[in-house]
Amino acid sequence: MLSQCLKIEESDLREELEHNLNDFFANETQSSLQGIVAQQWRILAVDATIDSAIDNAVAAKNKNTGLVNKFASSWSSSKASELAEEVVETAFNSSSLKGKLNQLSENVTEEISDKLELLSAQSSYFAINCLQTFISSKYSQPFVAAFDKNIERSVPDPAEVVSSLPASVVSFFKLRKGSIGGIGVIVAAQITKRIAAQISKRVTQQVVERIFARLGTGALGGAFGEIIGLAMIGIDVAKSFEGALPQIQQSLKESDIKRELQNEIASVVEEELRNESVQIEREISNDLFSKWLEFQKEYIEMLSFAKNLPEFKRILERYKNDLDKVSSLVARSLVNTGRASLELAIQDGSFERALSLPESTYKILEIYSLPVLIEWANLAGNQLEDVVETELYKSLPPKKLDHELLVDILSLQDPSTISKLSLLETDTIRSLLLISKRNLVSLSNNLSVDDLERLSGYLQKLEQPQVNQLVGFLLGDPEMLRNSNVMAHIIQSRDINAAVQFWNQAANPLSLLNGVLTVLTGAISWHLFADKSGLPIFLLFLLVPILLLLSIIRWLYLEISKVSQKQEPQKSQTIEEIGESHADDKSGSTTQSAD
Repeated sequence: MLSQCLKIEESDLREELEHNLNDFFANETQSSLQGIVAQQWRILAVDATIDSAIDNAVAAKNKNTGLVNKFASSWSSSKASELAEEVVETAFNSSSLKGKLNQLSENVTEEISDKLELLSAQSSYFAINCLQTFISSKYSQPFVAAFDKNIERSVPDPAEVVSSLPASVVSFFKLRKGSIGGIGVIVAAQITKRIAAQISKRVTQQVVERIFARLGTGALGGAFGEIIGLAMIGIDVAKSFEGALPQIQQSLKESDIKRELQNEIASVVEEELRNESVQIEREISNDLFSKWLEFQKEYIEMLSFAKNLPEFKRILERYKNDLDKVSSLVARSLVNTGRASLELAIQDGSFERALSLPESTYKILEIYSLPVLIEWANLAGNQLEDVVETELYKSLPPKKLDHELLVDILSLQDPSTISKLSLLETDTIRSLLLISKRNLVSLSNNLSVDDLERLSGYLQKLEQPQVNQLVGFLLGDPEMLRNSNVMAHIIQSRDINAAVQFWNQAANPLSLLNGVLTVLTGAISWHLFADKSGLPIFLLFLLVPILLLLSIIRWLYLEISKVSQKQEPQKSQTIEEIGESHADDKSGSTTQSAD
């Protein structure tokens, strides 16, 4: 019969389940119920109760019926039948026989209830097996396990459900556990327990009501009358004055009458079971179909891919023990990847590449598409989980990084610092990574993203020794980074240490004088001196050496002038003396010539 389940179409699944169950019930309910009735009949000793009730009824009629009527019943079949019906009515309305037949009906339906539970279990088993066959053929075998796991959540206490079933049902399921899976057994048991309990109660009530209804309307009277009529043929004339009561009494105790009553009870039970089987079929098919709809709702996209893409079916076979992960990846990928792109990813192997990644890394898919996840995986390697944990992926695209820079960033091992760095450009990050890891983390804890970007700009202008000097300064006073003028002037200084030391000194005349000297030597920027001292004092300290210099120049000038003035008369005298000497020499020469 399971071969029929391979041919079921999706749109006809519900009707086909019910139809196949109907065929199953038709094949499985052929066994006769007479044996059950006969067995309970013997256990309850119904024969003795009937005989006693008839004896009591005949004795009552014998006492209350006149001689003429009794004599007439010996010769009139109508009178005999009338008398027999009165005996039957009296006997079967007796409290003892009514109680016994009621007990018989309850015992029969109770035993039928056990068989009904077994029949419901067999039907549920068949229906689940049929549904699993349908799922496996239309989609993929791993979906069968997923279906089992999905419906397992609907069973609050599987052990309690199974343990409360009759031994025959438990034995049936144990033998077939490997066929439909443990959860299939549990669900079938749950369906069995619920349906059988409802239906057996209805069957018991219907059997009792219909048996007594038939007796009350004389449904069995015809059979009794026929037997009595046959008994009339050899009535002894000597006994004619006693009427037909003795023959009626004997005939009503015949086994044929009791067998007829047994058959009637079995017929009523069988008829009620046939009526109820339709309800069983419907409830089983409805229950399982609703579970299938719940499963479809949860796995709708995966079922669609499995139906249309052979590559996806192969993936499912390889990941059959981790179908929840496949489902998670499909659902998350569809958000930002789209169905068409996801189909391509399934076909080109990138989807399966993503399946090999830790499921925690699928958080990337909450923001980006599947190809971006693959890019991160290729870039980060075994550090992809660190990328997710630090949320580096949220602001920094993988295309802007190389593996070395990524490793350097992750080596900081501080999510807050890494998060701030992720908001910066890669060149800015590289500059900040000139700072030692411990110092960078310490600074980051006290600086904003804008501060870090500003610091990077300063660092790009410095050599490593100067970087270290500046960082040491900022670790002690990170707020200073927000004073752009001071920072710019420190950076402009030739000696960062001297500039920092000057800035950290208490403002007093001596320190300011020292500052003037360092400014004059070019070690620090004169702008930095102005920032610390203020413009008036800066101008004052700047003018003092200028005035001093001017004074020195003036003094030198005056001294030189004095010296010049002293030397001028001497020079004039010397010239005169030279002139006189020259005149003397000239006159002497003239004299000599005259001589």
